[in-house]
Amino acid sequence: MIAELGIQKSNNPSYNDAPKLMIGWELIDSTIEIDGEELPRVMSREFTSSIGPKANLRKVLASWRGRDFTAAELESFDLDTIVGAPCYLNVVHKTSGDKTYANIESVVPLPAGIDCPKGQLPAVTYDLADGDPPETIPAWIRDKIAKRVIDEPAPTPPSAPVQKDDDTDLPF
Repeated sequence: MIAELGIQKSNNPSYNDAPKLMIGWELIDSTIEIDGEELPRVMSREFTSSIGPKANLRKVLASWRGRDFTAAELESFDLDTIVGAPCYLNVVHKTSGDKTYANIESVVPLPAGIDCPKGQLPAVTYDLADGDPPETIPAWIRDKIAKRVIDEPAPTPPSAPVQKDDDTDLPF
């Protein structure tokens, strides 16, 4: 899943409000029980909508691809191409007070020869220009979108078609 969140208020006064997006990954063969129903487990991470040289989104995408972007790839990169691309997630558990949080630290490509089973959930992409978020986006993310800073238009990530070299094994 990729969901544009719009400009979100910063919790830290040292940082400006910024356009954000959420990427969600379905954990294959892992479920969670919610209200007595077994559902596919999903983890997500929020990013500032930037693929600049120091941006966390770019670092994660480069790690996932197994290499950084060329200038030409950056110009034509379409973030929607990552939806459904298989990967491994490196999850680090951090304790704060009496709670433990699972944080996605890095994303790496699957090793050559490893097949990824198909997930149960549909691929979802959401852009603010699409209107109201679909019901396939979890309610807590829809609430976050609704609380965005409305008075400024949120820039969207690059959306030109990606030019992929057929000789590579890059996931996107």
